[in-house]
Amino acid sequence: MNDEVKFVSFLERLANGLEASGPEAHRADIAMRYFRRVVDNFWTHHIGGDETNQDPNEDIIVDAMTALETIFLANEKRDKGGLMAARAAAIIEDTDEKRRDVRKRIRGLYRLRSVILHGDARPSASELTDAAVDAEEFARRCLSAFLLAGGDRQAFLQVSTDLSIAAELRRRVAL
Repeated sequence: MNDEVKFVSFLERLANGLEASGPEAHRADIAMRYFRRVVDNFWTHHIGGDETNQDPNEDIIVDAMTALETIFLANEKRDKGGLMAARAAAIIEDTDEKRRDVRKRIRGLYRLRSVILHGDARPSASELTDAAVDAEEFARRCLSAFLLAGGDRQAFLQVSTDLSIAAELRRRVAL
C-alpha cells in the first residue's frame, strides 16, 4: 500500500471515529478546535518560518495542552498534569521506559503551560521551540488515538490504572 492510500485510510478512520464518538463528539470538536490552532501555528512558524518566535511557540504549548486536557481530564482537582501525563503515556507507548519518558515530558509541558498562562518569567526561545515540537506531537498522537478509539472517553480516563484497557486501546488505534 502506498503512502497516499495509507494517508487517505488514516483520515477516513479519524472521520469515522469522530462520527462514532456519539456523546463525546462535542469534546472531540473542542479538542480539534484547539489542535487546529496548534497546526496553524506549527505550520506557519516551524515548517514555513522562524520556529524561534516565542509567541507562536507559547500558543502551540497552551493550545496543545488544552486539547489534551479536553480528552484526558474529568473535573479532577489535583495533579491534573500528572493524570493527563499518565493517561497519555499509557495510550501512546507500550513499554515502561517509554511511558516514563512521555509522562516526564508531558508534566514538563503542563508546568510550562502554567508558567505561560500565569505570566511568569518567559523561558528561553530554544526551550519554547523544543517544547512546542513536543506539544504538537503529543496532541496529534493523543487526539488521533481518541478519534480512532471512537471517543471512548471512559477508557481514556481508566487507561493509566488498567493495563488491559491500555493494551486494548493501543491495539484499536494502531496505525
